[in-house]
Amino acid sequence: MVALAGARWLGRELRSHPQPSAGAVLRTDGPYAAVRHPIYAGLLLGAGGMALLRARREPLLAVAVLAGVLHVKARYEEGLLRARFGAAYDAYAAHVPRFVPKLTLQRRSGHWDLPNGAVATGRNGEVSGDGHAGRASA
Repeated sequence: MVALAGARWLGRELRSHPQPSAGAVLRTDGPYAAVRHPIYAGLLLGAGGMALLRARREPLLAVAVLAGVLHVKARYEEGLLRARFGAAYDAYAAHVPRFVPKLTLQRRSGHWDLPNGAVATGRNGEVSGDGHAGRASA
């Protein structure tokens, strides 16, 4: 689902070669607000899940190799994006992780700020004391 969301978000800009088109815009919204490479993140998540279900060393090794290949490919793509978008891409890359989203929450005036700027509150606008949005206490 993560990989499909990333692909869908790119729309017509999704292509087999990562070179941005002349009319491309830097996508920093949707799934790209959480990770810079949601398609690769989804592939790793799915492959990792399947490998864990197999409960054998070989599939886990295959996922490690896939992660290495995707890391190299992502660095190549980031070079192309940096050449096309310059400082805008540098600023984006400085705040958004490559494959694994930030899972930290920050408390702000009774709400929890999620990494993508969304705000989480519990039912009736309350947040439980352990830092997770949840059921309001009676």
